[in-house]
Amino acid sequence: MTWRGSGSLRVLALLASLSAVFAGCSSSPDFGAAQAERRESAQRQLPADWMSVSKSDWRYKLLPTKTQAELEQVRVDFQTERQSAGYSFYGGYSEALVSRRLQTNRQADDAFINAYAAQYDYNEAVFRNLTPELMGMSERPSDVERNMAVVGNQNLRMMWGDLGRLWLFDEPSPLSPWTAISTGGQPQ
Repeated sequence: MTWRGSGSLRVLALLASLSAVFAGCSSSPDFGAAQAERRESAQRQLPADWMSVSKSDWRYKLLPTKTQAELEQVRVDFQTERQSAGYSFYGGYSEALVSRRLQTNRQADDAFINAYAAQYDYNEAVFRNLTPELMGMSERPSDVERNMAVVGNQNLRMMWGDLGRLWLFDEPSPLSPWTAISTGGQPQ
């Protein structure tokens, strides 16, 4: 393959390919797909009814303590109502208690999905970036930013010097028969 065109076109193509490579390396991985997959996996693990899950079940242990306490309170309320005269007379639980059971089941479902996904988020975050305090091999992000600022400042000042030399403004013309003093502050 032969290159045709000017040298500046080659430089531009090289810069474009390098920026694509470095942009690909510096972009963060997509955690959204993994997060969605974990949530789907958590939904497959959900029990049909949290009232039937024992305290020794791993899913129950994964729930926050507040949700566990709420589940236990609903269980106690169901047992109390079952032993009451209203249950034996009407043959069922009150609508308020059934509604509370459904609401507690929904809260437990949400809490389980969040806890299930969160337990893997921390591990993935650690394994994806084992040295979070380092940006390069031996520099922190603040070191890299400082170096880039210093180099950028130096390059900008050198560019103005280069432009002065390009347009012949860096020193007085030697064609003049009179000597002129240097106004640029640079030694001759």
